[in-house]
Amino acid sequence: MRGFNSVRVHRGRIYQRRAALKRSRGGGVKAAVRLVRGAEGYGSLYSIRTHLAEVYGRSLSEIFNIIDSRDRSRYYMVSYLSRTLLETSAAAALSRLDPFRVLALRKAQADGQYDPGRRSLLAIEWGRDVITKDGGDRPQWSSLKGLDAYSRGLLDSPWLSLAFADAISRSADAARQNSGPWIRDLREKDPESLWRFIRGQCAQLYSSLSKLVHVEFMDKLAESDHAGIVDNAIRSIKISMLIVYVSNFLDHSSGCLSSEIAVGDLMRAQLDLAEVNFGRL
Repeated sequence: MRGFNSVRVHRGRIYQRRAALKRSRGGGVKAAVRLVRGAEGYGSLYSIRTHLAEVYGRSLSEIFNIIDSRDRSRYYMVSYLSRTLLETSAAAALSRLDPFRVLALRKAQADGQYDPGRRSLLAIEWGRDVITKDGGDRPQWSSLKGLDAYSRGLLDSPWLSLAFADAISRSADAARQNSGPWIRDLREKDPESLWRFIRGQCAQLYSSLSKLVHVEFMDKLAESDHAGIVDNAIRSIKISMLIVYVSNFLDHSSGCLSSEIAVGDLMRAQLDLAEVNFGRL
């Protein structure tokens, strides 16, 4: 009887820890959602970012639900959800960087002739709107070149030169009194190094996640790499959060959070959602 009671007490403590951790994560998810959405507002851009933030929040919550369940038969969904984190954070940053891009897409989708069963030429594409093939090369600015000479991908070098270098500097200064695994990269890397790190991580992650989403592997070993799936999720959360955090410091964008709120939300998300929280249940 004593042994039975001790097992019951042990299980009760496990359930209590699980409940406490899930409540904590709820705060982290809310902070992450606000970083994606930005400041309260109105109009089309705010509506777009609100939708993206809701998608991000649902995907993030479901990643934790699947991993916490320890049901490895559902782990394949984590790759799809992790890629969604990258895509929604990139789209949210694009909405701050180049509003025309998302507003044009929304307008076309509101057209009565829009057919979701056909490929849309205005759709946001990773290889065109986020990371282009030659977009990592430093741009040579010249009045003798037209706009077509410069790539417009979110994580391409032209946007680093025009907007993101200053935004990274401001975002790092705002967080200089804080610490943690996500903040460390902001504090220890110069703007170009950080952006190239984010660009490289995004390219590698998107490729790796897509291989599982599109069933590229022809054997079961890769799909059974549960540790790799979780690692990709951890990295996707961190990189997507850094992207939307920095985008809140763009000086030409509307709907950005104040620096105090942005830093507070990043710290809360980092505290509740970082690597240390995986596998604690």
